[in-house]
Amino acid sequence: MVLVALQITTLGKTPFGELRRSWLAVILGIILALIGITSCILPGVLANGIVIISGVMLLCGGFALFLQLFLDKLKAKLWLAGSQELRLLTFSVAIFYFLCVLTGIITIFPGFLPLWSSAVVLLVFSVSILFFSWSLWKVQKLYNCGIPSKKNAADGFFLLRDADLPYTSSILLVLGVFIFYLGLVLFPVNAGIFGFSSDGQYGVLLTIMAIQMLAMGNTSVGSFKRTGLFMLISIVFAVSGIVSCITPGLLTAYLGILLGVLNIASGGRYFIMLIFTGGNPSGANMEMPKILKRLYLIQILNNIVSILFGIGMLLPALLPAYFTAGVLLINGFLLVKLALVLADINALEVAVNKQ
Repeated sequence: MVLVALQITTLGKTPFGELRRSWLAVILGIILALIGITSCILPGVLANGIVIISGVMLLCGGFALFLQLFLDKLKAKLWLAGSQELRLLTFSVAIFYFLCVLTGIITIFPGFLPLWSSAVVLLVFSVSILFFSWSLWKVQKLYNCGIPSKKNAADGFFLLRDADLPYTSSILLVLGVFIFYLGLVLFPVNAGIFGFSSDGQYGVLLTIMAIQMLAMGNTSVGSFKRTGLFMLISIVFAVSGIVSCITPGLLTAYLGILLGVLNIASGGRYFIMLIFTGGNPSGANMEMPKILKRLYLIQILNNIVSILFGIGMLLPALLPAYFTAGVLLINGFLLVKLALVLADINALEVAVNKQ
């Protein structure tokens, strides 16, 4: 559910097809992310509902996409008449959609196939995803194409306008909402109203972090070139997050230490950079625009709370439980603000480049 939500908020792609990435679509993606996150961190709260929703998305979404593949004149009909790479893409996409339908059926109806058969279907499904991504990469490389940029619709009702959010801001927005929501949830959890899964918390955080690394090369300690080694490390992070979600207790202690260290390192790195730049991260000896001052203020506050959060993860007995919840609320709010400010800066850069 979280992965589907990230696709909707960043690309406008849903299990039923591609949508115009309006603010309404972004809000829908965030709601789906919160449903998935709730299922991860509050065991049993959405046990039956999450299964039905996930199964319906796979079953109905796979069927809808399979029909679109062969009914749309710009898809299979055109691709099959093209290069070998396009024919291979058609084949891989058709297999992927068919297995989406089959996986949806065994998700909604667990007794539809014997347990070992379901395991085989999931393994084949995972291979089909890799095959699909590889064939898509071959086509993009051959035709030098990527994600098409769409003109921003500035008119009309706010929720129906195109969301002018860069990829980085979209990921930050989901992450900020998640951390803010986590802070809210910790208050009733600390009061003993709900049970809580640290494994789910660590798993979601690591998975989102891994997606940032895979897609953009961004990490808690800086940006890196997406080399083969870096991509491999990113996949290890993703696998660790997934294992943490589906196998409680296996990696809990290790991931708590890892995330604590990364949060402290992230905040500490920023303040070290401030020292070396004389308090101006841009390094430019000039008066900063107001929007950059706002950006740096948010970053300073965010890195302070990141360090506090990291300390709380490494030494949970040092900080009161409700204090940690408050830190998460502030951290989440600041991440949302950071995402929106970065989106404003990106919009200004685009406007300047057009002029």
